[in-house]
Amino acid sequence: MERLVLLCLLVAGTTAIEAKRKSEGEPGIMPLTPAARESLINKMKRIIDDAGIPYSFDEVAFRTDLMKTLLEVVEEKYSIPLRKKVHDFEHAIMQVPDHNPRGEEYNKALQKAENLYHAFIGHLRELARITFDVELMNLRMMAKNEVTNQMRLNLAKLKHIPYSFGGLIKKLSEDYYLGRELDLYVNDDVQGVLNALYKSPFDYVDAIKKLDEKLKGGHAKAKNIADALKKSIESAKGKSKKEKKEKKDKKD
Repeated sequence: MERLVLLCLLVAGTTAIEAKRKSEGEPGIMPLTPAARESLINKMKRIIDDAGIPYSFDEVAFRTDLMKTLLEVVEEKYSIPLRKKVHDFEHAIMQVPDHNPRGEEYNKALQKAENLYHAFIGHLRELARITFDVELMNLRMMAKNEVTNQMRLNLAKLKHIPYSFGGLIKKLSEDYYLGRELDLYVNDDVQGVLNALYKSPFDYVDAIKKLDEKLKGGHAKAKNIADALKKSIESAKGKSKKEKKEKKDKKD
């Protein structure tokens, strides 16, 4: 159910920025070949797995494709040339070695992502920023440095907290989208949780409780969306089975 909820919220997120995509012949962000797209997704999955964030391959593929689509939308709507920055980031990710997926080459790719993000984010309304905020947070938290190392150590001290570090990052990603369901931009709240985790595990407990309290209604609303989608899928499957049976009966 949790995965279905997140998928619903991510799909809904594509409507946060309204614009037509560029026609095929116009210059813009270059699409990847199927082979290059698969290589990029595989590389991202390798990095994510090394960081211990529990995203499935399908989730990584979906988020990668969604990000590319939204960047195309932003480039067209605001006439911001993003083609080179997108290419630079993708190229940098592909240079990350499998034997050291979060080393120096990853840090270079992260800097490319920071450059890309800051090239356009100031043009967007708060709720339209959410998908980009989420993915940059994920990229930052996947890095291996003094800050994230300290966060992991502090979280490990809290034996009663039901999250691994990777599980926490995935939860916070979902919290952004739950906030949007309530028309809340929770970036400051999420950053507050991360800052508290870095500085003091005890402050972190208070910060995440406040965020969870703020998002209570969002969980219920997101579950309703997921339940409705699930019923639609089940109804469609049932209808399909019924039609197949009717066709079979006619043949017999």
